[in-house]
Order: sequence, then structure tokens, then C-alpha cells
Amino acid sequence: MNAVAQEPRNTVTFLKGGNMKKYLTLAVLSIFAVALLACGTSKSYRGAGGVKYKVKNDKVIETSYGSKSTAKYFFKQAHVKKNKNLYVTGAVDVPGDSSPTRCQLAADLQAKVELASELKSRFENQLQYCSEGFGIDQSSLNQIAMQSTKIDFIQGIFIDTRYWEKKLVQNGPDTYVKYTCYSRAVMPMKSFEDQTDKIMKDEEAKKVVTPEFQQKVDASYDQFFKPVDVDDDKQYTIDYLENIQ
Repeated sequence: MNAVAQEPRNTVTFLKGGNMKKYLTLAVLSIFAVALLACGTSKSYRGAGGVKYKVKNDKVIETSYGSKSTAKYFFKQAHVKKNKNLYVTGAVDVPGDSSPTRCQLAADLQAKVELASELKSRFENQLQYCSEGFGIDQSSLNQIAMQSTKIDFIQGIFIDTRYWEKKLVQNGPDTYVKYTCYSRAVMPMKSFEDQTDKIMKDEEAKKVVTPEFQQKVDASYDQFFKPVDVDDDKQYTIDYLENIQ
């Protein structure tokens, strides 16, 4: 019991005066050092598929397109062009001893997953906006969104661009090689609108929605799938890409 009772007094005595100052100084410096190592001088971005890229620290050593510098348009957000196509990029990382061909196939699938997610999110918001004043229950809106955004039933979706990079990656004291594969999925908005019209007519026949509601949906596509003037050959900055929609 005596030893336990004396332990706090010993600790307080040890940290008094100059020792306390030294202890606090070391603690602050340690925290600062850890923060500095964590931040470094590079900036990280999270692109399509949730993949995090360290633009300045990852060294591109080989690519499928010849250049050895990371193009900024790889980080482009999902967008609808003036040609009324929706473009969504998917990205996949695999170890450097993997086949880039298999990595590219995985990126194709990821691009379509990202496309389906983007499409569903936008169309759900569109339906929510259009339903105001019509008294349509939420479960019916969810059903319409789910049926309309099944990309397996939308005609004309394709992969228009594929590329891969082999990178030398710094992760603290460790260095390793990885492939990052990118694929861009394209969906003609006309195909999506045709699919939506078909679903709407089915729901109208069941008295779930009215012709007026469908007209409001048809009139609001440009609001939720706003076309933007995007040039694939231009090296866009990250800030611009995050605010084009």
C-alpha cells in the first residue's frame, strides 16, 4: 500500500521545474514531427473508385500511353458533355507483379460500377425534386430510380478510353511498385431517357405517377445532368474539376 501511495508523489516531483518544461517541449516537438511526416510536401487526391493518389510522391516508370508524367485529367469528375453523353472514370490499383491486362478488365468493371452509382444518385435527386406537390410515396420513387438506373438494360454504354500506369510508390520508408488502371465508361443520355420513359409509362399504367409528373421529369434532365464544356486534351486543375457541376 505504501509503494502505491508514494508513486504519484514521485511522478509529480520528477516533472517539476525544468524537467516539466523539457517533457512538454519534447511532447510538442514529437507531435510536430509526426504531423510534418504525415503531411510532407505532396498533395493527395481521391479520384474515381475512392483510390487515393499522391501526385508528387508516386513516380510513373511505365505507361500504356508513352508519357511518364501523371496527367491531371485522370482525376476528372463524372460529367455530361455538350454532346449529351455521361462520362465516368473508374480506377483500380493492383500490385506491380500483376498483369496490367487483368487490371484493365477490373477497371472496366469499376467504371461501370461508378457510372451506375453516379446515375442513381443524380436521378434520385431529380425524382425527389420533381415529386414535390404530386404526393408520390418514397417507396415508389425509390423503385422508379432502381429500375431506371439498371445499366444492364440501358442501350449503348461502352468503354471509350483505357490506360494504365506502372508506378514506384513511396510509403514512409518503404518503396513498392503498383499498377493503376483507368477506364472511362460512356452512356448516351438519350439511351437513359428512353429507359426512364419506358419505366414511367409502366408506372403510369399502374396509376403510380401521372403524365404531368413524367413531363416534369422530362423537363428537368438538364438541371441534374447539366452539360459542361470539357476538353479531354486540356490539363484541368483539381479545383476546376471539383466545381464544374
